[in-house]
Amino acid sequence: MTEILKTAQTSYGDWKGTAAADEHQTIGHKSPYEVVGLNSDEWWIVGFDFQGAEMTSKDGLFVFAVRKDSMGITNWDAIQLHGEANGSVPVTKFLVHGVSPADLIGESFNQFQVQLRTRNVGHDLDVVELGDLNYDPHTNAVIPVRQSQSD
Repeated sequence: MTEILKTAQTSYGDWKGTAAADEHQTIGHKSPYEVVGLNSDEWWIVGFDFQGAEMTSKDGLFVFAVRKDSMGITNWDAIQLHGEANGSVPVTKFLVHGVSPADLIGESFNQFQVQLRTRNVGHDLDVVELGDLNYDPHTNAVIPVRQSQSD
């Protein structure tokens, strides 16, 4: 089976973007290997895929990993060299059962950011003003979001 991993996509591509994360470097947090149950002596995690609208769903997390002894790949430099020489890196795609994307993010990352932009604007966004939604500055309180009539 061969499936070259491309950028994230949905049926209609209404929103597209990027994501970035930094791992926790403090005691009391688990590594991504521990959270997903992958042996770090045998594998290098090289990617994640979160699928579905529910970040708490326990069946929408995928891990992409390189087996440490595969095809002469013995360290991170070898992964890079293999990709440069062959145009791709051979990975195993694991469906992680019983762990949600929110579990992984909360346990393994101290910073996590996703930016999505509508497909209708193909230019950089220049933030010229800041505002608050659902907030009353006079009382310093969050205002509950009104439900629409159809709810």
